[in-house]
Amino acid sequence: MTEHGPGAFGAAHPDAAAVIMADGGVRISYRELDERSKRFAQLLRAAGLQPGDHLAILLDNHPRYFEVFWGAQRAGLYTTPVNWHLKAAEAGYIIADCGATALVTSAALGHIARQLDSDLGPSSVRLMIDGTIDGYDSYEAAIARFPAVALDDEVEGASMCYSSGTTRRPKDIKPSLTTSKARPPRCSPATTSSPPERGRCAERSPPRGAHGLSAPRRRGPRDGAASGAGSARRRDRGAPRRWRSGRG
Repeated sequence: MTEHGPGAFGAAHPDAAAVIMADGGVRISYRELDERSKRFAQLLRAAGLQPGDHLAILLDNHPRYFEVFWGAQRAGLYTTPVNWHLKAAEAGYIIADCGATALVTSAALGHIARQLDSDLGPSSVRLMIDGTIDGYDSYEAAIARFPAVALDDEVEGASMCYSSGTTRRPKDIKPSLTTSKARPPRCSPATTSSPPERGRCAERSPPRGAHGLSAPRRRGPRDGAASGAGSARRRDRGAPRRWRSGRG
């Protein structure tokens, strides 16, 4: 992995806390985060997803969000975070519009997930954490079937976030998969910047509205093209370059 990946700190601090949930006491080490993300990347590739394909994540404030994101990042996918406060029709629009061929959600959001059949293709990968409903496989059981080793063809993925859609439908903001050095995308739910100190969590909080932890802010007159339609134009230039990995 590169300096920003979960494996980078895991090599030197494998048992240090990468994720700590203050409300539930859940603790995930860098070793666990690294291994689980590798298993998920293997699952995605085995399911036929290739660099440039899309994964949608519909999760509440869940500790396994990070491994899902990093697994997709390892597999070279576009990852679209879906705000879990949205209604089923609103979430479904984003999932369908981004062209997701895989969706990861949780049992806590089963009442939304069961309404998304028309927004996902029949051959899509549908995984659920903490339980299952009809049409979804267990995420935990699914990744357990794959080895915790890096893909032979790792390339860097990217986040494809959506605007808040204050005037019309939300619009996608699609970056190009052209960077050769892995670094956390702008909408990354997890950004590791330094080894943990004295048990502190090394993950910074995600940007507001990025994946449902808080509602997107209103646009102001200073926002300009950064959140307007100008930045929402689709950009899909060039093939993804290889992601060099230390395979740590």
